[in-house]
Amino acid sequence: MSLEVFALRFGVADYPASWVCEDGGNEPLTLALYAFLLRTPSRRVLVDTGFLDPALARRWRVREFFPVAHLLTDIGLAPENIADVILTHGHWDHVGGIRDFLHARVWISRDELETMRRAVQARGAGPDGYRWEDLQVLGLAPRLHTFGRRRTIAPFVRATLVSGHTPGCLAISVLHEGLPRLVLAGDNAWIYRNLEGHPLPLMARSGGHDALPRLRELAGDAPLVPGRDPQLGSHFTQVSPRVVRLFPWSSRAARAAKAATPASSG
Repeated sequence: MSLEVFALRFGVADYPASWVCEDGGNEPLTLALYAFLLRTPSRRVLVDTGFLDPALARRWRVREFFPVAHLLTDIGLAPENIADVILTHGHWDHVGGIRDFLHARVWISRDELETMRRAVQARGAGPDGYRWEDLQVLGLAPRLHTFGRRRTIAPFVRATLVSGHTPGCLAISVLHEGLPRLVLAGDNAWIYRNLEGHPLPLMARSGGHDALPRLRELAGDAPLVPGRDPQLGSHFTQVSPRVVRLFPWSSRAARAAKAATPASSG
């Protein structure tokens, strides 16, 4: 099976290190905002959708903002080519672009959809990242699917509940020849430093715990890919200013990805 995996950068933003790592200070750290695209000759799967509202980009100081649907052209695709969308969780910068993909099968964990509903019913568009507008649009998806702890979406992709960043947050295992080749950590780990003993701060872990042990278990010897590290192009293959190819690896990228994945301390 021919499989390709890409990271699509739809924005960048600077935030205090204390927002990113539990032991961070006040110095600014740059984060990159990504969606991920997995494709074979017969099927294309999008992981997260970014957002569409320029007002959100201004509010959260997101620079170089670009809708994910438009980024697909960098790899020769259009929104209608997407068969499945996996939402790792329900925050605005992951769900907000779903309007461009309502024709696709949409997958979200049952726990996350329920968390999203409770949050917006209690507070409306609150500071926890869930928005009523996103829930409304998600409800329009005619092929919305929920699941429990694990779901194989296609032969090359499996979604697993890890409950770190949010109660229903997912990690995505990329499978090739039946084995994990990458694990996309999503917002359970934003940068490589989060994978090296510096977990997300408590305010970014509403799921109640550090997901790193579970992520390591899922990955085994495969590289763990953090969800917002601007240096992905240094570890893998930069194919355009906004797009990084994560798989298949070049020999250089394979060495860099392996070196960037911390060994389990257990």
